[in-house]
Amino acid sequence: MKTAIGLLVIFLTFPVFCSTPEEALNFREGADWKTFRFEYNIKSGSALDFSGFSGDAPAGAKGKLTVRNGKFVFEKQPDRPVRFFGGNVCDEGCVMTDEELAYYPARMKALGYNAIRFHHFDELLVEPGTELRFNKKNLDRFFKTFAAFKKMGMYITLDLYTKRLNGLGYPCKSTFQAKCMALIDPAAKRNMIEFAKTILATKNPYTGMSLAEDPALITVGLINEPFLIHPVLRYNSYLETLREPLNAAFRTWCKKNNRTFTEKPSQELWTHFMMDLGVDVYNWYKNELKNIGVTVPIGHLSNKHHSILALPRSRQDYYDMHWYYDHPVVSPGFKAPFRFHNRSSMENFVMSHILPASERPFGMPALITEWKYCSPNMYRSEGGVVGGAFAGLQDYDGIFIFSPIAYFRKWGGLQTDSRKLPNFFSVFTDPIERMNNYILACLFGRGDVRSSDQTFTLNLSKKLWENQDALACHAYGEKRLKSFIPREFIALGTVRKLGIQLTDSPQNRENEFSIKDLTANTFNGDDLRLLKEKKLIRNGIITSSTGEIQLSPQKKEFRVITPRSEGLVQESDSNQGKLLEVRNNTCFSTVFATSLDGKMLKDSHRILLIYMTDVKARDQKLTLADPQKERYNLSFYPWISLPSKNPDHRGLCQYTYGKYPLLVRKGSADIRLKLAEKRKSHLYALDLSGNRIMELPLKMAGNILTFQVSTDTNTNTLAYELVRE
Repeated sequence: MKTAIGLLVIFLTFPVFCSTPEEALNFREGADWKTFRFEYNIKSGSALDFSGFSGDAPAGAKGKLTVRNGKFVFEKQPDRPVRFFGGNVCDEGCVMTDEELAYYPARMKALGYNAIRFHHFDELLVEPGTELRFNKKNLDRFFKTFAAFKKMGMYITLDLYTKRLNGLGYPCKSTFQAKCMALIDPAAKRNMIEFAKTILATKNPYTGMSLAEDPALITVGLINEPFLIHPVLRYNSYLETLREPLNAAFRTWCKKNNRTFTEKPSQELWTHFMMDLGVDVYNWYKNELKNIGVTVPIGHLSNKHHSILALPRSRQDYYDMHWYYDHPVVSPGFKAPFRFHNRSSMENFVMSHILPASERPFGMPALITEWKYCSPNMYRSEGGVVGGAFAGLQDYDGIFIFSPIAYFRKWGGLQTDSRKLPNFFSVFTDPIERMNNYILACLFGRGDVRSSDQTFTLNLSKKLWENQDALACHAYGEKRLKSFIPREFIALGTVRKLGIQLTDSPQNRENEFSIKDLTANTFNGDDLRLLKEKKLIRNGIITSSTGEIQLSPQKKEFRVITPRSEGLVQESDSNQGKLLEVRNNTCFSTVFATSLDGKMLKDSHRILLIYMTDVKARDQKLTLADPQKERYNLSFYPWISLPSKNPDHRGLCQYTYGKYPLLVRKGSADIRLKLAEKRKSHLYALDLSGNRIMELPLKMAGNILTFQVSTDTNTNTLAYELVRE
């Protein structure tokens, strides 16, 4: 999640975003929308119970997690790489009551998760004031919550700092200040270690061991979304609390590295210092954590997309990144109105699920510890199929959805009531995201999609601070685009694995590139240039090196075809995989079919089918943004998304969350499914709990089944179960 100061530029310019909207959208039941009611309790043993995907319980039986040959492995299975598919558990979800513990861990497991990330918990564990004193009640609940998820078979990762403003040893006004002080101030760094000693080195009364000893703890992040590049981080910073610690650190660095000290350092000198600071701070924390018994991999630098950050990232145990698609651009206090570009990730694919791969240093595991395709984007039903396909192709080592559990008890009791409205990051309360999670569990978590065994590499100099494009991280507007990984290189991630390699003198071999060989990012750049040059796009279709994935950006059409699953996304009236075919499709939709019995899809006796359009809340106030202002807005914050080249495209401004009940976009399609042999079959419509509502008609012609799926029915369903005798 983005901090308030981190979005300062957005706040200053936000009134431009949604001023004088041209058209309000009306979400009421009628020709296009139908009432959609659901409960999000999941029936045990149903087709929507993915508990069997998460592995054995309790977590930790295979030993501690470690890194071998650039992949995560468990100590007792050193030759078997492990992959994590999980969700974020935030705020008071990290300090659950007994009633909450009886509910939530089982629901998370039913989504197919084998891991969780504790997030935004640190403030809850300390008492108010500057002295570091722990809240004993919440600390006990924290340990108990950890034990409950471990018992359920889920592994845990966490960050040591997210948003704690108390117990820091000094009066602190913002998380930005606290994050920066934890990088540069010796006392603040010691405070971090004292906090870590209590949560990591104290014996957990519910497991009989400390978290540092517990093999259920897989990784530790240092500071959530820290800052090494920011206008405030400069010599004689105008933020008083940072000024002297930062000045002292710079003077010490100059002396240590035989650099001439100056109170007006050049961008090159200052950037070199800050990148070295990132490495030194990481090494200091890792050593201190080792001294208190922490042996798991340590991560850091989980945000920002500047190429210069490859330098400190390459020195970490693993690559940690946060990825959001169509994250809201917000006003101060995270209040309405919220701004969205509302583009399909198939059209805007360089900002899609392949983006994190373009920034990872090769030779280390990659965790995406915050992963989200945000609501209310009208195309978000594609998130599971497109995201799962590319996550598998890029061979990420883990993705953690943001955020299935995030609440404060002041909001009410257990978050089990589907009348609670979906927000940008919902999972349980957003039917579309629920379905996307199941698809991700299959394509990525279960490993249905093969990773590419071929690579495209971006060679970067070990002295990247000498590169003027890299130094554009200090610029604004379109100039700042040059500091990011070139978009034409990112586009290659639709075909092969992407990564970065640091070298003393970049000399490219085949399928390797240097910054100087690539076109600097601009608002009018051609993202497809390299794909075209290498003849990797034919007739508008991009095909992955594995042959399992096909993307047609202009048509907004996608196919992923694997032995156990097939997924189709389409705006047109038809699309076809190997076994799965869509005809007479009436609106933008996603169709997915997967085997639930361990067999290949063609041989399966139990198949889950998903058909999704879009879901909104009744009376949700959304307006279409003025397209003429989009370029201006994004010049201030261009790494969210470049403006659409379609002059008719309209972004969204959201003013309210709306009301219950929800509304589903009316749509229908005819489905053909080709299976290995003819068998008597039964098709059931499912509610979102997995209950069979009714049996639906289907036709059989040899080994081909045909049937219709629709959201314009009384069944309130997005999922179907096909049972073959």
